[in-house]
Amino acid sequence: MAALPENVKARIVQGLACFDSPSQVARDILAEFGLSVTPQHCESYDPTKAAGAKVGKKRRAEFEAIRAAFLADLGQSAMSHRAVRLRRLERLMTRAENSGNIVLTAQLIEQISRECEGAELADLQRRLAALGGNR
Repeated sequence: MAALPENVKARIVQGLACFDSPSQVARDILAEFGLSVTPQHCESYDPTKAAGAKVGKKRRAEFEAIRAAFLADLGQSAMSHRAVRLRRLERLMTRAENSGNIVLTAQLIEQISRECEGAELADLQRRLAALGGNR
């Protein structure tokens, strides 16, 4: 495989540091850059995995900084798992919305709003109302 451009490498590191799976990162790279990379190639940029044990200092530092910022995003490291759940719920909601599945979209919006405990609730309620889901 040819050497990847720096911006693609940085995007791989960013995705992995934010707990995206190597498969998800590979799909994102294809969608964003039109480049086909294998999940195994992506995993080689994750210093927490055996495949990424030899990742360079620059990428390791990027990974660690992004991971720390991501975990601290909601304030405390104990809340880091919430950040992962919210990210995945948002992805599912967008997919459901794009496919026209209004019922599932409304359910996911409600689940996200419960997960947020009021954070960004106004935006979520607006989106729910736009779907005709007022109850």
